[in-house]
Amino acid sequence: MYQFITLQTEQTYRSLMQDKAFQQVVNFMIEQGKSVTLRDMKRALPDVEEIEVVIETWISAGLITRYHGRYELVGYVMSEEKQEELKQTYQSFFLSCVEKLNAKCRQLDLSTKDVAFYLLYALHQKIQGNIALGQYVEDTPALAKIKQLPFYFQQLTGKKTEWLSFENLTNLAECVSLPSFFYEETYRENTRAPQFLLLEKRLGDVNESYFLTYAERKLRRIEKGRIISSDTLDIFLDALVTLGYLTIEARHYKLNVLSVEEHVLEEIHQELDPIIELFDETFNRPWEIVVIYTLLDAMDLVDTLEHYPTLFGLKPL
Repeated sequence: MYQFITLQTEQTYRSLMQDKAFQQVVNFMIEQGKSVTLRDMKRALPDVEEIEVVIETWISAGLITRYHGRYELVGYVMSEEKQEELKQTYQSFFLSCVEKLNAKCRQLDLSTKDVAFYLLYALHQKIQGNIALGQYVEDTPALAKIKQLPFYFQQLTGKKTEWLSFENLTNLAECVSLPSFFYEETYRENTRAPQFLLLEKRLGDVNESYFLTYAERKLRRIEKGRIISSDTLDIFLDALVTLGYLTIEARHYKLNVLSVEEHVLEEIHQELDPIIELFDETFNRPWEIVVIYTLLDAMDLVDTLEHYPTLFGLKPL
């Protein structure tokens, strides 16, 4: 069984990771090992409704091509053997060139968790224009492990702050961050997820801009050391506690999110960017989740990330 995996944040691609019809078509086309006709798909997949309509969306997204009435998948198909082969190839590459990056990370006065966040954020900034639209990856224990790591980047932009988050693909539908909550408010794809129901009950039909402006002001005060009591009901701060941006200690709120410092980010970029450029020259293919996993593994950060399915950051504008 193959899964469609993407790190693209556009709704068209993100929603396809949960689209059962698309998954059925993907697996049928991979099983055939050649281009197929619409009649082939209708005969093999009678449960897929209006396939002649929905397939146009997938063609427009650049994931399927049609030529003279025959359809093919676009993108990398990664069997279990191919996954292992690529991991070994990438591991050899990254292990040979991360020594300076590792040394720089050790010099920084940061926790391993914060190092992982800075590294993922710097990586995203550099590769965001070269991320694969998606891959079709065979379902394996190795893939399950990768999907539990926080590689999926999202952000919201407030008036004075960017709200950054890295989430894992396993929990993406569970609404574990503000970007995911407001995504669900817009597209209504996982409105039965317990976390979403809880937040929607507390916040109601809240305006995103209003929420972010209010929350920014409160978080800046907390960051500066001002004590804000948790005894007074505040539904917005309560929502941030639910999501993990804040904790409550000694009956007041405490910030539980990294405040991104530009000079630290720049130091990471100085050592990371040449590695990315060398990778691009060597392999000449888009960045995908297996590549990111292998880089983090070479940096000995995977074990740390297993304990943090979601990472949060705030960056002043």
